[in-house]
Amino acid sequence: MIRLQLVSEKSGESFALSEFPAVLGRGDDAGLVFKEDGVWDRHAIVHKGNEGFELEALGGALVRVNNQPVQNAVLRNGDVIDLGSVKLEFQLAPLTQKSQRLRECFFWGILVSICLVEVVLVYLLGV
Repeated sequence: MIRLQLVSEKSGESFALSEFPAVLGRGDDAGLVFKEDGVWDRHAIVHKGNEGFELEALGGALVRVNNQPVQNAVLRNGDVIDLGSVKLEFQLAPLTQKSQRLRECFFWGILVSICLVEVVLVYLLGV
């Protein structure tokens, strides 16, 4: 999952993208809608490629990555994307670790059971 964080006017607002390809633009069919000046109905698309996440300008729209005009670009963590008057910072969303509580309880339960069996066997064989 990735996150696009606004670094222009509404600085700090961020958008999570988890379904790809994702269209960025002004139109209602866009996955991420921006109504700011200079944004086309279908301005750009983000999709998974062989080298990572890729950004592609649609229909001749002007897209900049790190102030360089691009038609296609492989995105890296921290890249700044310009779509018209919108500036977005591309970020990889933080990962969350699954809880291991059930596995840990199971492991400690087995360990305690083995110890108890050993204590009982030592007691029975020592008598």
